[in-house]
Amino acid sequence: MALLSPVKVSVRSWQSTFAHHGSGGERGRPDVFSEEELAQLRRFPEINRMELIRHFTLAGADEAFLRKFRTDGGVLGAAVQLCTLPWLGFVPDDVASAPAGAAARLSQVVRHDGCRRGRAW
Repeated sequence: MALLSPVKVSVRSWQSTFAHHGSGGERGRPDVFSEEELAQLRRFPEINRMELIRHFTLAGADEAFLRKFRTDGGVLGAAVQLCTLPWLGFVPDDVASAPAGAAARLSQVVRHDGCRRGRAW
């Protein structure tokens, strides 16, 4: 089982968003981003200590939201996505490639929170 399991959500991809425009690069996508820029948008950038503390600290409402997920991977994957959205403004395609420090920080909080409530995540 993977450490991080992305939460399944209904999000239109860039390709389907731009497919109806009819002009532009491959797959009907306008030439807004180069292939290198698209590759960067699909993965996580490096994170510094201040960003880690600021964006990967869960609030009470975040923890309440995460309680509905049942597996460790589901909780951690949802936590990573929940914290990444305000940091980057989007969630990269490969959630499992989140910065190790961010995943470790959330993993400690999620496991501690689960133990405190007597629930094994």
